[in-house]
Amino acid sequence: LATDRKALDARQIELIEKRDRTSLIVQSMTKIASGKSSVSVPDQDRADEIGDMARATVVFRDATTAVQTAKAEQARLIYAFDQLDEQVAIFGEDGVSIFLNSAFRAFNAHILADLPEAFTYEGFLQAGLKHGAFPGADGQAQEWLSRRLSATCNDAPVEVARAPDRTLLVRQMTVDGIGTVIS
Repeated sequence: LATDRKALDARQIELIEKRDRTSLIVQSMTKIASGKSSVSVPDQDRADEIGDMARATVVFRDATTAVQTAKAEQARLIYAFDQLDEQVAIFGEDGVSIFLNSAFRAFNAHILADLPEAFTYEGFLQAGLKHGAFPGADGQAQEWLSRRLSATCNDAPVEVARAPDRTLLVRQMTVDGIGTVIS
């Protein structure tokens, strides 16, 4: 009984130590999840489940840091594009709008008001045709629409008449991994 008691006491001490170490790792994860990317994680060198948990926490920390960095860079790029006077619209590879800078939104507000939050370039052009925003298409809307949709990045910029008194130089570029950029 004394030997069994000693073994149980030793196992209890081991389990309490594992609980305490696990608690430290969970605290580290909580700090990481709350945005603190410089958290040190103990016990990475252990060869047991505590070490596995610690190493997984480091992977989580590094991934969280990478996501935070990417979000900050994305915010910087969005801010930069929004400062341009030039109109910029980006449509994903599926054709659905993913970004419109403030110049594009302001100039095309009357067209965008009729569109759902997610729309395609074709949908934008069709709504513009409905509003009479493209006077160069009068009487030949389908042909005009087909020409605009078939433009590629190899084509030169195209002059597009806009009602009432503007002519825009429009460039359509395909960007691998993103989609189509209209400027």
